[in-house]
Amino acid sequence: MMFAGVSTACLYPEQPERALARLGELGVRNVELFINSSTELTEPVFSEIRRIIADYKLNVVSLHPFSMLEAHFLFSSYERRVEEGFEQYKRYFECAGILGAKYFVLHGDTNRHVHAANICPDNLYIERYLRLYELARAQNVTLAQENVCYCRSGDLQFLLMMKRNIPEQAVFVLDQKQARRSGTNPVDFVRALGGRIVHVHASDADSKATCLNIGDGDTDFRAFFSELRRVGYGGGVMLELYRDNYKEPAELAVGMRKIEQFLSEME
Repeated sequence: MMFAGVSTACLYPEQPERALARLGELGVRNVELFINSSTELTEPVFSEIRRIIADYKLNVVSLHPFSMLEAHFLFSSYERRVEEGFEQYKRYFECAGILGAKYFVLHGDTNRHVHAANICPDNLYIERYLRLYELARAQNVTLAQENVCYCRSGDLQFLLMMKRNIPEQAVFVLDQKQARRSGTNPVDFVRALGGRIVHVHASDADSKATCLNIGDGDTDFRAFFSELRRVGYGGGVMLELYRDNYKEPAELAVGMRKIEQFLSEME
């Protein structure tokens, strides 16, 4: 059964431990934890994050790292740096497992390479993805590829390539705003990827803005959720906005409750 939640990314650049406490105070229980610095997975910050999660009885559905460097550290042609990246991500997966997060969100390789030598061929991308997938699985965490407009994953055909080549391991995070920014209706992603979608980032939109709080745009959420239900989706629908998409943090709880309302109408 689908359920609603909120990503701490909505409160960026607020530090994640403070963002978690704020969401807890707003009555949010299902969260995605966005990590903004590798130091947040070390002491004393990580213990503080764990304390706040316990105090507010939060359910950490997913862990999402700042990922602008994934192309350079995980999918580049410079092997020494790649190995450094894998070592860093082992710690991410370990912390995700400790927090009980079911999913780890991957952006992957960028589509904006300056030098042709930095382009990662599809077969190498699959090889690196599978290696990450197994490292995550060792911590009882599932690696999931997100569609991101400035990454290769923004192209639906790239995701379908993954689905064809590694049908068991290719699972996806569907981000509505990123689909819109890639010029594709999010419903088309649902129809193409079907039951391989395991996590959803939700936002509204209109003709002027690709990311708005739920109810502030004209998205047909009933149609969107109906399509998700048709393909058997039963995971989290996490509100993920940018800080300039709303005025007060309390609006995040309002957006989450609107998601809950749409979901309850479908039961």
